[in-house]
Amino acid sequence: MSAPGAAILTLGEEGKGIDDNQLERLLDHAEAQLRTQKYRFVFFTLGENLITDQGVQLLVGRLRSGDWPRVKGIRLHKNQLTNGCCAALAELVRLCAPREIHLSHNSIDHRGVAELLAPVAEHYPWSSGDQTVPLWLRLEHNQIDVKQLKPELTALSVCFNPTRNCTNKHCVSKYAAHVHLPFFSAQRLRVGAMLASHVSHHRKAPASRAAAAPAITSATASPASASAASAASSVCDQARDDEVPPVAFLLDTCAVLHLVTSTSPVSFAALLHSNSLGVFYYLADTVYNQLDSVKANSAGNRKRVNQFYKMLPALEEAGIVLFLTKDDLETRVFGGFHRATTVGCRRQQDGKFDSDGVLIDVGLVLSEKLVACDRRLALLTSDFGCADRAMRVNMPAQRVDILEQRMAAAALRPANLMGLLDEPVQRLLQAEFSLDDVDTSQVSVLDALQQAHARVTQLLAIVQQQQQWQQEQL
Repeated sequence: MSAPGAAILTLGEEGKGIDDNQLERLLDHAEAQLRTQKYRFVFFTLGENLITDQGVQLLVGRLRSGDWPRVKGIRLHKNQLTNGCCAALAELVRLCAPREIHLSHNSIDHRGVAELLAPVAEHYPWSSGDQTVPLWLRLEHNQIDVKQLKPELTALSVCFNPTRNCTNKHCVSKYAAHVHLPFFSAQRLRVGAMLASHVSHHRKAPASRAAAAPAITSATASPASASAASAASSVCDQARDDEVPPVAFLLDTCAVLHLVTSTSPVSFAALLHSNSLGVFYYLADTVYNQLDSVKANSAGNRKRVNQFYKMLPALEEAGIVLFLTKDDLETRVFGGFHRATTVGCRRQQDGKFDSDGVLIDVGLVLSEKLVACDRRLALLTSDFGCADRAMRVNMPAQRVDILEQRMAAAALRPANLMGLLDEPVQRLLQAEFSLDDVDTSQVSVLDALQQAHARVTQLLAIVQQQQQWQQEQL
C-alpha cells in the first residue's frame, strides 16, 4: 500500500495468494485510510493471485458505493476469472474509465469480452495533455475465439500494437483508437477446440504451411535468425511429410529456453521462416507458469524468457506453438491421474512441486486424446533425467540436443522428422497407445531402489562418522 502523501494509492501485491476474503479485508483497510488521507488516483496490482469473479464484483461494488479516488488501472492477470467478472468491469469502465485493465491468463471467452467492450466507445479515448489515450486492455492467453468478436471489433477503432511501441500512456496510431489490444491473437486453446481445428490444419501440404508462415520481423527474430533460416532451408527443402503425419512435441521448460536461441531447423526462429517439416509444439500451462519462475534464476534466463514472450504471438498465429489450457490436462492430473507423479504432485525427496512428473502425465493424457486424430506426441526436453523418467512410463521423450545433432549431420536427409528420433522413441510413437497399457510397476521398482540406495548411503555416512569419532577418542 502506498505511503500517505502520495498522489496514487497502490493497493495489493502480485503473487501473494490473495483470495476474495483477503481482498475484502484489503478494501476495508484502504477505506479506513481514505478517511484521513486523500489521493488523486488508486491503482490495483492484484495479478498472480486467487481472485474469482465474485471478488471482482465485490471490488467494483465497493468502488461504486464508496468515496474512492479515480481508478487509474487494475491488474488482474493470472487469477481465476471467467466471463462472470466482465459485467462488473464494464461497469467500472462506465464509472471511471481506467487507463489500464489487465486480464491476461484467465479463462474469459469471446462472450465476456463482448460485454466488456460494449461501453468502451462511449468513454475512450480520453485526453492526456496534447494526445488522446485509448484503454490499455490486456486479454491475451484467455480462451477467446477472436473471429467471434468481429462485430464488436469492427464497431471500435482498435490498435493491436503491431510495432510494440504503444504503451498504456501513448498510442502511435494515426487514428484516435478506442482501445489497445496488445498480443490479442495469442489465446490458449481448449483441447477440444484444438482437436477439432488445429490438428486438421497441420494435415495440409507442407508447401501451403511454408507459404502461410510469416517472415521473421525485428519484433520476433533472434540475432541468429539468418543462420537459423539458412539451416532450415538446407534440411526442410528436401523434406516430405506426405506419408508420415507431422511430429508433435510437448515442450518442457528447458526445451523452450533452448529453442529460443538455437540456430537449428527446429528452433522457433527457423520455423517462423519455414516449417516444411510440419513441426509443431504444444505448450502446457505448467510450463508457461514455470517460465516466470525461471526468469528470477539469472539474467540470461530472463533474457531468453522475455524473448520467447515476444515471439509467442507470431508462433501461435503461424500454428507452430499451440498453447493449451489446463482444462482436461493438468486438471485431470491434479484430480488423481498419476503415472509419473504421485498424489499431491510433490517430489518425494524434498516435497517441492513435481513439475516434471506433472508434465509427463499431461503428455500421457494429451497422447490419449490425439490418438483419435491419428497423431502421436513426444516430449521434447534437454534434461536427461526428465527424458528417462518419461520413457519409463511409455511417454516418448526426445532430447532436443541429440535431435539437432542428427539434423546437422550431412548424411541424414530424412523424408520426415520421424527418422531422426531415437529408435526407442520411434517404436513408442508407432505402437498403439492406450493409457491402460501404461505400466507404472517399473517406475515403482526403480523409485524403491533409488530410495533404498539413498537410505544405504545415509547409513554408511553415519557409520563413518561413528568410526571417526571412535578413532578420535582413542
